Amino acid sequence: MKELDEKERQLLNLLQEGTLCVPRITRLAHKLQIPTTTLHSKLKKLENDGVIKGYKAELDGKKIGKSMIVFAVIKVNYEKVYHNKDAMEDFGMRLAKIPEILEVHSCSGDWDYLIKVKIKDADEYAKVAQNKILPLGGIQKLESYVSYVTFKETSEIKL
Repeated sequence: MKELDEKERQLLNLLQEGTLCVPRITRLAHKLQIPTTTLHSKLKKLENDGVIKGYKAELDGKKIGKSMIVFAVIKVNYEKVYHNKDAMEDFGMRLAKIPEILEVHSCSGDWDYLIKVKIKDADEYAKVAQNKILPLGGIQKLESYVSYVTFKETSEIKL
């Protein structure tokens, strides 16, 4: 694991937010065999239409000491939250604000939410669960599953 200095951490955070990342227009235009101005126009249209949501750096969790992935399912307290649409949405939004949680999904079936957490180790996950997730209140059950091996992890949608 590489030890990052403060400026490296700040830079990586900005790149992940999409603040500074842009596509390499000339290289893409050459690959597609179209003029750079045409490519630029197409990208702007896709961005304006909301098809492209942003450009972000993808970090290797192992290299920055965040290699443990935990998937957790949450069942909320039936009386307090379940039948109140606003309360369900509010709960999901509060989960989404926890920095260690990468994904929050409202789902059907026996569980109400599926979350993905990327952290350093089991101790860090325990702290996140005890100090950030459970204090949200309204949780009837929280069940966690540690991923030991990742065979595929992507946000790409092949067209």
